[in-house]
Amino acid sequence: WYSWRHLEMFWVDQNCLDGDILGNAVIHWPKLRSLDLYSNDFSVKLPPNILHDLPQLVQLQLQDNNLSGTIPKEWIDEIETRPYLDVNLQL
Repeated sequence: WYSWRHLEMFWVDQNCLDGDILGNAVIHWPKLRSLDLYSNDFSVKLPPNILHDLPQLVQLQLQDNNLSGTIPKEWIDEIETRPYLDVNLQL
């Protein structure tokens, strides 16, 4: 997956995936516009820079995982400046 440098949409909901896809998305998929990780087994903390480092992202689905921590302040700042950005998560 990570060799797909021009990837714009990655939807893998309900696949029991885990690991650090969020952190790696920034590095490997700079053109990402939509990331759907709904209903998997992710248990990482939310990386504070992902929304800033993926400026083309318009949709992020993270609900029904085992994410820990709180919503980073950086996320709140990005959401306020990008009203078209749709972020769904559950902590």
